[in-house]
Amino acid sequence: MEAAVRKELEQQELAQRNAANPGSAATQMPVVLVPPEEQRRIFDDELRYVETASRRFHSHEVVGDDKDGFAEPFVTVIVIHHERGMLLLKTMEALLRQEYVNFEIVMVDDGSVKPEALRVVDQVERFFADNAQRTVAGDANKQRLLPTFRLVRQANKYPGAARNLGAQHARGEYILFLDDDDIPRPYWLSTFARVAVRTGADVVTSMFDFFHGDGVPLETDSPSLRWLSVGAAPDLGLWHNVYGAYSALVRRSAFLQIGGFSEEYGTTFEDYEFFSNAVLKGFRLELVPEPLLWYRQNSGKHLMKDTNRYLNRMRALRPYLKKMPPYLRNAIKMAYGIGADKK
Repeated sequence: MEAAVRKELEQQELAQRNAANPGSAATQMPVVLVPPEEQRRIFDDELRYVETASRRFHSHEVVGDDKDGFAEPFVTVIVIHHERGMLLLKTMEALLRQEYVNFEIVMVDDGSVKPEALRVVDQVERFFADNAQRTVAGDANKQRLLPTFRLVRQANKYPGAARNLGAQHARGEYILFLDDDDIPRPYWLSTFARVAVRTGADVVTSMFDFFHGDGVPLETDSPSLRWLSVGAAPDLGLWHNVYGAYSALVRRSAFLQIGGFSEEYGTTFEDYEFFSNAVLKGFRLELVPEPLLWYRQNSGKHLMKDTNRYLNRMRALRPYLKKMPPYLRNAIKMAYGIGADKK
């Protein structure tokens, strides 16, 4: 029956094209279409996946509640910074408002040279050194000392290398990545930790909300855009990063087994490549079907805008190419080239 439906659709499409261009009927080729029923089935399957994940999340099947004796694993938050001192201060303030208690901060300065950025980095380091015994509020039931803080510096090598360096200095069972201009919601860390413990996931990602400007969004603000993700779907991941936001929680032992981030100067999508590597190697990736992070999108300098989209996409494709028969690799590369806007 499916074959009959497909053939009828092809004939209808061909007839429509010939009617629009009667002089070129002999040269028209039939267009193979996915039947509408199949399109709806694929869409419904993906929608059910997201809805089921959301129900599990909100029913506390994954996250649980504070009465279940949840043991908080020790987490290392790795913040990478490059030339954005004033925005870094806002990110660090958001980290200190986290509900979660059991974490440390490793900050990697990725080759900043501007005096203002260097001054802010020094101020942040001095703040933690001078207030090591200061108590701050956690969630409603907990008080804690400031998290321990370590600063590591390197020449500018781009995010992949900076995150790997931070991981080398991490002591946590899990590591969690954060850029210097984004704003984690207060439950960002606690949600990630609970999902990781309850599911046994090696990698936990989430959705995220976009915002503009140099300020800090309120929880009542509406995002300019919400990035919706699917999670561990390697078939869709071949074409788009459906795995989740770069700001992911990763079991440190799994991070080392996966091989960390590739270190490549001048391109991005290192997070997309990492997620693809993890899933294709059989590590478990879970998506939190809610935005846990505010992602700052400004009109100024930004790696996504300042790097070559085609080369970025080719970087993300590498884990898939390793899994493909050699005779298919050039076809996929060509498809990527057609779908990317080259600079």
